[in-house]
Amino acid sequence: MPTKIPIQAIIDALINHHGLVSLAAAEIGCSPRTIQRRLSDDRRVKDAQEDAQGHLLDIAEDKLAQGVVAGEWEKVKYFLSTKGKSRGYISSQEVVIKKPEVNEFDDMTDEEVRYRWM
Repeated sequence: MPTKIPIQAIIDALINHHGLVSLAAAEIGCSPRTIQRRLSDDRRVKDAQEDAQGHLLDIAEDKLAQGVVAGEWEKVKYFLSTKGKSRGYISSQEVVIKKPEVNEFDDMTDEEVRYRWM
């Protein structure tokens, strides 16, 4: 019978790998499905995963902010397009609708069209 993996080992592995289940499972030698079951069954495990993912998001946002402050244009543009919408910084697309070509039958009566096809 397989050995039950302690909750704390799962929590530690999730923290070490920023909430990524497959990497955490590899660290502790179990299947990702085992961790998925624990995520469903134990709120402490789910909270640890959410906290680890939130921490990674904070790191990514900090790197983005550093890029904005440094004047890195790609990061400035991205930041404005996502966080600056309320100030009018939005990406827009121009949509051009072409008028259909005039159909030679548009101005004809039904009788004229029938005559034309005969």
